[in-house]
Amino acid sequence: MSPREHTLFVAALGLAAVALAGAIFGYVPWPLGGPVLVLSLGAAVWLQRRGATATAEAAAPKIESGLRMVEKPLPAGRQRFPHGLRVTIGTEVAVDLGLRVILDGAIGEVEALAQIGRGQSARQGAPPAVRESRQAWLFAVRNSPGQRELFLRVDLYSSEPLHVQRVAQIRPGGAVALPEWKELDQHLGTAAATEAPEAPAAAAPESPAAPAAPGS
Repeated sequence: MSPREHTLFVAALGLAAVALAGAIFGYVPWPLGGPVLVLSLGAAVWLQRRGATATAEAAAPKIESGLRMVEKPLPAGRQRFPHGLRVTIGTEVAVDLGLRVILDGAIGEVEALAQIGRGQSARQGAPPAVRESRQAWLFAVRNSPGQRELFLRVDLYSSEPLHVQRVAQIRPGGAVALPEWKELDQHLGTAAATEAPEAPAAAAPESPAAPAAPGS
């Protein structure tokens, strides 16, 4: 509940109390005090429900369309960071740059594993990652039109319990101004160059035939 809604909630309860007391002690006739009491209590209940809904929506993690996520606490953390959280993200939409994971607390350590594809053709590896802020990490992962299935498993450790606030793709031109991001950008550029098919070499132009010598 926002401060403005809280003020209105208190005012509605105060008006209901005044209407009830005035009607009981005869200062306000019941035909006037009754409707005021009902309307005030109704407004207070509506404001309380609206505030509870807004709080629940704010607490729920926001996941970008096309992504799936499962989070669960890890049974054991680290010596310095006793609380652990495993976040598993899956998608079949095109991911060109990577994924951003934002939590509600400071992240101490991170371990990540990415998998592209399924079955025998699946490829696994630790994706390049960089800390964007105390609560956010960026992971450089990408899939291809031939292997759209992408899974990213991230183990996060902290000195306090963690919960996911947002999971989204990294978009081109975003507000990412970090020195470490250049390394990820170079890594993605190298990977794109490796995956790009080589252009066929141009055929050398045929040299014109030498004219025959006279009298031959």
